[in-house]
Amino acid sequence: MIPLSPLAALDPALVSQQLDLATAAIGEDNPDLDVSRRGSVYDILAYYHAVLNAQLLTNVNDYLDARSLLVLSQSTNPDLADPALVDDVVSNFGVTRQPGAAAAGSVAIVVSSSSTLTLPAGAQFQAGGLTFITDQVYTAKVDPTQIHGPGDRLLTPLAAPGGQWRFTVNVVATAVGAAGNLPASTVLTPVVPPANFVRSYAAGSFGGGVDTETNTQLLNRLAEGVACKAPSNRVNFAALLRNTPAFSAFVAQSVVGAGDVEQLRDKHSILPLSLGGKVDWYVRTQAALAGVVLTRTATCLSVAAGSSVWQFSVGRDDAPGFYELRHISRANADGDNFPLLSDVRAVDLLGLDWAPDVANPKEGAYSRFQTAIVQFTDSATPVAGLAPGATASYTCTAVGQPLIGPIQDTLASSADGRSRAADVLVKAPVPCFVTVIFTLYSPTPVAASQLTAMQSALAAAAQNTGFTGQLYASALQAALAPLLTQGQYAGAMNLSGSLRRPDGSRASLSSTDVLTVPDDPANMVSPRTVQFYLDLADVVITVSTVAAP
Repeated sequence: MIPLSPLAALDPALVSQQLDLATAAIGEDNPDLDVSRRGSVYDILAYYHAVLNAQLLTNVNDYLDARSLLVLSQSTNPDLADPALVDDVVSNFGVTRQPGAAAAGSVAIVVSSSSTLTLPAGAQFQAGGLTFITDQVYTAKVDPTQIHGPGDRLLTPLAAPGGQWRFTVNVVATAVGAAGNLPASTVLTPVVPPANFVRSYAAGSFGGGVDTETNTQLLNRLAEGVACKAPSNRVNFAALLRNTPAFSAFVAQSVVGAGDVEQLRDKHSILPLSLGGKVDWYVRTQAALAGVVLTRTATCLSVAAGSSVWQFSVGRDDAPGFYELRHISRANADGDNFPLLSDVRAVDLLGLDWAPDVANPKEGAYSRFQTAIVQFTDSATPVAGLAPGATASYTCTAVGQPLIGPIQDTLASSADGRSRAADVLVKAPVPCFVTVIFTLYSPTPVAASQLTAMQSALAAAAQNTGFTGQLYASALQAALAPLLTQGQYAGAMNLSGSLRRPDGSRASLSSTDVLTVPDDPANMVSPRTVQFYLDLADVVITVSTVAAP
């Protein structure tokens, strides 16, 4: 059943039209009544009749606008149609609306005492205008022998700064949606701080948050419902993903195969010809970047005055398809962020039942077979007595897209799932990390919650552009417009992007109009391979006070 529209939301023109019809009908039946002027008949009888009739007509039109697939496909705004009615229509084609889901993650809490403390189930933490709650009772203890149940957490002393301890708890967002997929290290503020509280932040990237699919998005993928779920054409690839529950919430995909200039793997011969049989499957599994926190044993390479150089490796199973490493720090130390000296990628295809034809690290970049050797400078560890060859534990965050490994293993490499006609290599899209800077002109102070909402809206707009190769400032302005209050204006947006090519080199993009992906097929860079990523922290808004209009 389609609900009646609220009276306040009715089209004034429709109400006025119905009022004219009502007064005309009353005047024809009662010539002695003057219904053209304000009065009890006009204000009470005719007007409310017009309002209720307009509501009924609106309800009828809402039904007519969603009664069939033909009408929905011709609608200029399918999202106005009743979702339940749309679900009924598209179910005939084997398509089901993707439900929303709440994000979840782990919060690191730093305290200034090693005393045992307890957090109740439902304890609230806030970030970005969202609320996250603990999923159970947690008790933090300093004695490892007292850690027994899933709610027991060990208080770990921090190497730096001293006199502080850290433990983690799991939380889930109270609201459904992708906005809850916070990046690692995002500050979360407890509504009721625990005893001896110092700070709290996301111990890793939050994930699992998915927006409920809109009518427009649902109708755009009708072809996936009737298409064969197999690695064939682009629609078939999409249908295969959507029909696999673990991967059904993917955001965008692009299939590069025979005849595509970005496909390099099918040219492994002495002839400069495309021989076919190779497919690169670029999948954006979620809108936001995800981060996997890795703990690695690093080896000291050299020691200098006040600093040392260290090296560790990242295997193919550690963070499949990752883009880059961030926040390298000593284990159990807050505040470190050591700079990378080098990040050398390789490909590991050893010991596999089946391996794709990958000739070099560039071809295997952002796939589940990618590995890395990383070197960095540690400026915090004392160098006295430190010698090359020493080892130490470090943590870092591998940033990328989740599920690249499972998609490869399940749909492209397994004995039962892989195509017998093609060599399919699953990759995360080539990343372009975007920054947006603009000035918000406002006659009144701007609340932090409004700025956060603006950052979220801009990030969502950028991260759902698909494989178009262009990010328009006008599209971002359109996403921002509904959030502006009376007298507020947004200045020109400065867009900049850092595109990390599969060979590890960088390309810088900038514009106040549109960021355009360069056409560089020799490096597998084109609109068919690149996706834009915009973190909330990379939306920089400067507020400028102006006179009220």
